[in-house]
Amino acid sequence: MYKLGQGGNSIIRQSDGAFIPVAPGNRDYDEYKEWLAQGNHPDPPEHDDAMTQLRAERDRRLSECDIPWSLGDYEHPDKGKWINYRNFLRQLPSRIEAGETEAPTLDENYNLVYTSWPTKPE
Repeated sequence: MYKLGQGGNSIIRQSDGAFIPVAPGNRDYDEYKEWLAQGNHPDPPEHDDAMTQLRAERDRRLSECDIPWSLGDYEHPDKGKWINYRNFLRQLPSRIEAGETEAPTLDENYNLVYTSWPTKPE
C-alpha cells in the first residue's frame, strides 16, 4: 500500500503515487501511521543501498518510541532500557561504519538483511 521514496525519507502511496509529507495532523500521514500501527511495513525504496535501507528501518523503529520517551519527565520502570535502546538505534549507522557491528546486506530482491537489531524493551 505504501513504499518509501528514494533515500527512505519520503512516503509514497502506491495506489495513486501520491507523496505523503511527514507531518503529524496531515490526514494522509495519519492514515499511514495507523497502517504502520497495524503491523504493516512500507515497501523499501527501489534499489536503495543497504545502509540507506538500514537508516530508514532504524528511523521507523525510533519513531515507534519517540513519544513518550522524548519527554524528560516521563517515568517508566524500564526507562533506562528504553533510553539505551534508542541510543543504540541512533548510533547504529556510525557503529557500522566504524566496524563495531556487522554491516547490512541486501538479498536478491534488494531487501534489507540485518540480524543485529537491539531487542526492543517491553
